[in-house]
Amino acid sequence: MMELAPANTNPFETNRLLLELSNYYRDSPKGRQPSERVKEFATRIISGEAQGALWLKQPDLASGVAVIDLAQGAGLRVPHLYLEKDHQTTKVVSAFVKGLQEFAKEQGGLYAICDEIPGLTHEQQRSVMEPLGFVHVGRLLMSLSTTKGASLALAPLPYGNLVRVGIERVEDLIELFAEAYEGDRNQLFAPKPSDPKESGRVFLEEFFLNLEVPTVPWASLGIDHQGELVASILAQKEYLAPVDSKSLWVYDLMVSPDHQKKGLGTHLLQQLMKDAREHGIEEMFLEVIEGNPVERLYARLGFQRVPTERMRKGMWINSATAKGLGFNL
Repeated sequence: MMELAPANTNPFETNRLLLELSNYYRDSPKGRQPSERVKEFATRIISGEAQGALWLKQPDLASGVAVIDLAQGAGLRVPHLYLEKDHQTTKVVSAFVKGLQEFAKEQGGLYAICDEIPGLTHEQQRSVMEPLGFVHVGRLLMSLSTTKGASLALAPLPYGNLVRVGIERVEDLIELFAEAYEGDRNQLFAPKPSDPKESGRVFLEEFFLNLEVPTVPWASLGIDHQGELVASILAQKEYLAPVDSKSLWVYDLMVSPDHQKKGLGTHLLQQLMKDAREHGIEEMFLEVIEGNPVERLYARLGFQRVPTERMRKGMWINSATAKGLGFNL
């Protein structure tokens, strides 16, 4: 019989499996997940500092690992799941997910699980996940060619001042990060943590200080209103991209709830598009959850869905969560 056990009861096997997971992401043709982040998960999980990984044994062989997040008010989320090749079957995945559901009961249930299950096609995943009460929410990749079309006419800035933002304004960005996460559907992929400010600090320091990503200081903009940073857009070259890469990735467009639907986000995105063209950038990319209304803004400004074969996958979320977020099922 298969059973799940906490990672720190077998730290050697857990560390081995998480190392394999990090290598899986590193070697994946489309993978941009830094292996160091997964190794950090391993360290924090094994030390007991983080709600972490479980491993599956059959009966004594550690064969799979799931990294667990606690999504405040929603239950548990699994952003990374890895199974050794001999165990990449629908039967094992089903047993694993059932074990995770049982484990998650005390935390409000299993909120979401990643689409990245090695060895299973999307149809095989459906055959496992749908009977267990999960639905699939897609994640779209959108792109914009900055070399096509007429010169861009900027939407007027209704108030405030356009500013460049960098690591020197990280405290202001952390405040904005925490505010902007309220009610954002993108929490499906990065759910609101129990300490959003600390989570924001980790993300922002990595964004500005990651030496593996070519820096683009002109591509991080904000709007300052009466001394408060009320909106920002952060963009960088792709992870491990060459310095002369002509592509730019928009990682975050954040607007404080009190200042949304006033044109600030449109102005920031258009300003970034203008600056990108002037700096020789030929293509811009961003990701959005299918069904998120912000997709209409991106489409209006010229972004188009990337062909299916290059789309990101998505995530399996439980039906109750999907309905609560207003998705049409």
